[in-house]
Amino acid sequence: MKRKVVKQGAATLTVSLPTLWTKKYNIQPGDEIEMEVQDKAVIITNNKPVAIEKKQIDISRLHPLINRTILRSYQQGYDELKLVFDRPELIQNAQRVVNELIGFESVEQGKNYCILRDIAGSSAEEFENIYRRIFLLLKSMANDSYDWFGQENYDNLKSIAFRDIDVNKFCNFCLRHLNKKGYKDYTKTSTIFFVIQRLEEIGDGYKELINQIAENKIEPDKDLLNIYKKTAQLLNLCYEFSFQHRRQKAVEISKTYDEIKLNITAGLRNTESQQNTHCMSIIKSLVDKIILVQGSQLAFIEDI
Repeated sequence: MKRKVVKQGAATLTVSLPTLWTKKYNIQPGDEIEMEVQDKAVIITNNKPVAIEKKQIDISRLHPLINRTILRSYQQGYDELKLVFDRPELIQNAQRVVNELIGFESVEQGKNYCILRDIAGSSAEEFENIYRRIFLLLKSMANDSYDWFGQENYDNLKSIAFRDIDVNKFCNFCLRHLNKKGYKDYTKTSTIFFVIQRLEEIGDGYKELINQIAENKIEPDKDLLNIYKKTAQLLNLCYEFSFQHRRQKAVEISKTYDEIKLNITAGLRNTESQQNTHCMSIIKSLVDKIILVQGSQLAFIEDI
């Protein structure tokens, strides 16, 4: 969007505000707005509440895309979703994904519709807390599953896979916040969005790995346990780097990644177990996603 700069008086330069933005936030003459200069950019914000964005979804003939459509509409930033259906069992089947929408509650239900509404909202501070919480949940999945795997406690191991439900829930919340409000440093919004998508995939990867081990009662061997432990260390390093972008940490991550890849290659060559081969293949996919978390943030390094 381009605007012409207009000179008023001897030294004052003005530019008009976009009409869609002023209408959306009901900006009136005399209102105060906040302006922040970031290099070449000038960021304009206001404290007025945004008008509620609504969407109606007819889920009657949307199977098998019902849950994904509801989830993507939530992530996109809609504040109210009206779900219309011709069979009550459809909304019952969709309840699982509805339970994953942080801040959304069912506020009205009729014979053939249900209205979900955001009753909580979100703030930059809340986003930061939940963003960090995603990393901590993933770290707990990695570290605790390693411990139970080493002890061959398959019941406790399998229970850890359910933590991925909270990982998904928190990732969905953060993606929604970024779509509605952006990141606190708007120039980093697309990168943080990418990181959160990878974190969600890492949670899915650990869930698959844990279930594979627990369901097949795979016995831990030295090579597999070592790779498992190193992968958890790589994830922890990426967590630290994501909240303090230091050159030394980035280099350490890359070296750890290279070491794990060499260990996986050697492990695949040495093992005769098909199940161990499958586990190492899942871990290989995991570490490739973890390194993307680091790689996407290299431009943020502060001490180079």
